[in-house]
Amino acid sequence: PHSARIADRFVGLYFDDLVMDFDGIARTRDAASRYLRTSVQPTDRAAIFTSSGRGNLDFTNDRDKLQEALARLHPNGIFSKSGVECPDLSDYEAFQIDEHNDRQALAVATQKVISCACGGDAQHCPNAAAEAQIAARRRWEEAQTQATYSLRGLEDVVRRLSVLPGQRSIVFISPGFISESQLEMVSEVIDRAVRAGVVVNGLDSRGLYALVPGGGGDASQTGPAIPAQLQGVLTQMQTAAAQVDTEVLAELADGTGGTFFQNNNDFDAGFRSAGGLAEFSYVLVFSPSELKRNGKYHKLSVRLEGEAGRSGFRIQARRGYFAPSAAVDSSQALKEELSEAVYSRDELNSSRLRLGERFFKSGPMEARVTIVAHLDPQWLSFRIEADRHVDDVTFVTAIFDSNGNLVQGLQKTVDMHLRDATLERMRATGLAVASDFKIAPGTYLVRAVVRDAGGMISTTNDTIEIPY
Repeated sequence: PHSARIADRFVGLYFDDLVMDFDGIARTRDAASRYLRTSVQPTDRAAIFTSSGRGNLDFTNDRDKLQEALARLHPNGIFSKSGVECPDLSDYEAFQIDEHNDRQALAVATQKVISCACGGDAQHCPNAAAEAQIAARRRWEEAQTQATYSLRGLEDVVRRLSVLPGQRSIVFISPGFISESQLEMVSEVIDRAVRAGVVVNGLDSRGLYALVPGGGGDASQTGPAIPAQLQGVLTQMQTAAAQVDTEVLAELADGTGGTFFQNNNDFDAGFRSAGGLAEFSYVLVFSPSELKRNGKYHKLSVRLEGEAGRSGFRIQARRGYFAPSAAVDSSQALKEELSEAVYSRDELNSSRLRLGERFFKSGPMEARVTIVAHLDPQWLSFRIEADRHVDDVTFVTAIFDSNGNLVQGLQKTVDMHLRDATLERMRATGLAVASDFKIAPGTYLVRAVVRDAGGMISTTNDTIEIPY
């Protein structure tokens, strides 16, 4: 049985303060505050993270500290602007000009230069197109840098959650950004999250997006006068930008089994949706045949067939993957498999494994604890070598505190080369491995993972309370 004081669910709120404006932070911050007050349970732990790294608060159940961290949130753009830029280009306009050599986008940017730098008189701006291209390149380089920081911050949050036991999820709060140049980084974040069992949910901080043709893209912004023949081009780019910016949020959610909440001003519902957990989830594994290790990107398409395909269900799946560029290191793969099993809370084949604990106080603030993992050897996949039964069995025992932090862990491997008689005796008595720890008084989760050379794995959990 698990103590009610042991954390079993972790929710990280990741605010993309490098990209968000003040209004976006204010709206989502207030909704996050209500979500934490009403939806976080005693066995939940929550944390506040930002893409700038400022004002982070690690996982806690202290609601006052969480509210204080939320109150400190504010925009932290690394390319903060004083006043209005000339020309004032959106990331999407700069992207179209610099990456795709879009002549219509350049025409709009050129007109912006003429409007803001020369009072609308083209005769005074002989180099307007060149200035527009330079401005687009500068803006696009800044946008790519900002996107890289946001994704690196998200990856850091995934890493943090990957070493916590139990159910783990992230709410990525952002207006989004163009991620075409960071596809490999997005894929790496999804890979890491999927391997660690971390769900990434997206919440579009813009809410209901109201486009203002000819303006800066939404109802809060206005822009320079644009000739009528270019108004349609600008409107099309604004519409496309609104969709392209959020694709990164949608892709992260789809790739990790999360929820994406967008185009809605009900942020309370957004946090309940993105901060909740699915009642049921299934993992579909795809192993490509004849995979070339060339590091190239491959698109994926997943659909339901037959009656299920006509039922109206919606599929969430990864949109693609990058092939590995090198052979998989088997020892590293084993290490990662054991690590993932240790930090999971799922119990697998737990009937084969039981735990026993004993402790004694060696001082007012220290106890010596022995954890005995007792394994039923009937399921071990021995191989025969000459007259011996051979198998290598790895035991990992880990102790987590009530906030889900790893306190100590020990790994032991038992190499067995058993004769028939010895194997029969072990099958009758079982295989037991003891691990000794020194810990302070408190309530702890004990996690045991056992894996043999054939890949058979068993896991179980228990709690232990050391009185003060």
